[in-house]
Amino acid sequence: MSESSSADVPENAVSTETVEPNNLTVPVLLTPSLARLSGKESAVPANQETLANGTRHFRQANDDDFDAIQAIFARARRLMSENGNPSQWGSVYPLTETVKEDLHEHRTMLLVDNEGQDEQERILAVFSVCEGEDSTYGTITDGHWLNDEPYVALHRVASAGVAKGVSHDCMAWVTKRYKNVRGDTHEHNKAMQHVFESAGFKRCGIIHLTNHKVGEAERIAYHWVL
Repeated sequence: MSESSSADVPENAVSTETVEPNNLTVPVLLTPSLARLSGKESAVPANQETLANGTRHFRQANDDDFDAIQAIFARARRLMSENGNPSQWGSVYPLTETVKEDLHEHRTMLLVDNEGQDEQERILAVFSVCEGEDSTYGTITDGHWLNDEPYVALHRVASAGVAKGVSHDCMAWVTKRYKNVRGDTHEHNKAMQHVFESAGFKRCGIIHLTNHKVGEAERIAYHWVL
């Protein structure tokens, strides 16, 4: 989950899967985008897929989702701090310009369902899939990447805390579509480490964030190859 652009400063985090009432975020997360309210088709229907477990599906985020995404990230920062990991995202990451850049570049995906009041859409989780070479991943110590082939990087993964099993669904979506996926997380982010390893990612070594602005720069590198 990067701090300038996702291509420059990769970093991953996932909040715990505990389902909790949250008076700050839930009203925002229950608000569908304007496109969904109007009944219009998504601009990217190819990125939608209904899962076997009910009404859950993925769609690409748009500008109307910005406030809801920010609320999810605020919850993730709070949970990381409460669970012994206050420095990975600090109090401001992901930076506003990073979130907006992800939306503009169509990197941000949402896991949603229609289990809200009156079958209203709920956002369950958010993540970014970033294509292209990542400068931070150019140097790795205490190990090596599984290969040097083109890859996508998985960043800014966070649960909204309104349903269980969302991290598994997100990782399954990414590994179903890409043959070569890299990611990273903080040594104190045990939740994300578990998510990576449960999805079959291999711990490869240590990377250091470039153009780093928030928290500590050292990260555990993960890699998944089909």
